[in-house]
Amino acid sequence: MRHNHIFDVLRVFDDGAGIYAVGAQGDAYIYGNRIHDIINGNGIQFDAGTRDLIVENNLIFRVAKKGVMANMGYERVVRNNIFVDAGIAMITLRQIGHYPGETVVHFENNIYYFTTDSALIGRGGNQTLYQMNTVFDWNLYHAAQGQPCIVDGGSFSNWQASGRDTNSMTNVAPVFADEANDDFTLLNAEEIDNLISFEHWDQSLHGPQKMDAPDAAFAITRFSSSTDGEGFDLTWRSIPGFIYEIWYSPGTLDNWQKLEGHSIMSDFSHTSVTVPKPNESPAFYRIQLRDP
Repeated sequence: MRHNHIFDVLRVFDDGAGIYAVGAQGDAYIYGNRIHDIINGNGIQFDAGTRDLIVENNLIFRVAKKGVMANMGYERVVRNNIFVDAGIAMITLRQIGHYPGETVVHFENNIYYFTTDSALIGRGGNQTLYQMNTVFDWNLYHAAQGQPCIVDGGSFSNWQASGRDTNSMTNVAPVFADEANDDFTLLNAEEIDNLISFEHWDQSLHGPQKMDAPDAAFAITRFSSSTDGEGFDLTWRSIPGFIYEIWYSPGTLDNWQKLEGHSIMSDFSHTSVTVPKPNESPAFYRIQLRDP
């Protein structure tokens, strides 16, 4: 799940998040998303049993509850993200280690910046954070008003003394381009990179992107000869009300051309079209969402 812009959600329900995961994810990757103004929920939530998940290069700010809510589960990695302000806590963990053989949840190389008095790391359930199977290190935590970083109701120094976040920093402020207008581009990215190995990314990539045909293609779910034998039938998953174009590349994958006369307005969740057989062999086809 990448390059989404998610905001102004959970106005009615309060059990959820901008991105919510539950159960086995099959090596899922949550990457490059901009998540903010979550009215009654969390930024990202791993619910019970979530496993095999990497969260990277996301910007999460102004959420009502927690930046990340992690429930019991297996092998989750949260790295190289920016979190700004959460109503309850930047991170809340619950029952990490509940399942037999449960592996750790990792929080590494992230920036946490808060202007409010919310906790840094909180917990749910009967376990303390110190009893949970977690890895925290090489993070930057900074309170803009100098307020203390509270972990499980205690001090950050006690948290570090437990062997977590031993290489993390609290005394360096991230400098954002225009925080008041939600531009969290890092102006001191090189300094922070040297401290916690944070790799800054281009935040203009958040949200839908205009791409060339090879990179913006929709998966063709069915490819077959047409009933008259004169062409090919292509079928793909689609969004009703959107217009799709057919692109092809003769011979190789580096000569993409739009197939004129084959712009299709989708009416259903799957769309099919018949295209003529090309003169070249082989030929490759792609489906692209038309530019607005």
